Amino acid sequence: MGEKVIYHHIPREVFAEFDFPGAGDLANTFEFNRLYIPNRQADLAECRKLYPAMQSFEAWLRANKAKF
Repeated sequence: MGEKVIYHHIPREVFAEFDFPGAGDLANTFEFNRLYIPNRQADLAECRKLYPAMQSFEAWLRANKAKF
């Protein structure tokens, strides 16, 4: 999309206080993933076996750029 994207970590405690329903649950989910699932490469390889047409996020975003 031609925009630079910079990742900024949001601590669980901060995310949990966001003003939308389920923010605390979502914060806990993200924290669990951060602590106990540090590398998604095996998951991605399995997904590609099950769904060979699966796109990378970058490819999907390029294909859907007009929607943003």
